[in-house]
Amino acid sequence: MLEMLVALSRRLGFQTGEDSFEWFWVLADNLELRPYVDETFSEDFNVDVDLILDQVIDRTYGPDGRGGLFPLKYPAADQTTIEIWYQMAAYLMENHAI
Repeated sequence: MLEMLVALSRRLGFQTGEDSFEWFWVLADNLELRPYVDETFSEDFNVDVDLILDQVIDRTYGPDGRGGLFPLKYPAADQTTIEIWYQMAAYLMENHAI
């Protein structure tokens, strides 16, 4: 999953001309992973993070993409049925001028 997040961050950076490091944190925020840092680590975090990542892998996030990598305010279709590249494109069109 980490490799996929890094690769998506790089692609987003390429598409927008923005820093891929910043895009990584946008994706982490979209997944609500930012609170899970080493400084406050607990065993409960493993369970929480696993649930979040399983939601992405299994595509059990919301039809608007909430809970996934690319949440949309105005989805044209159920995001759980759309390929990740098209989800990314819709997210960029809705949230960033490209």
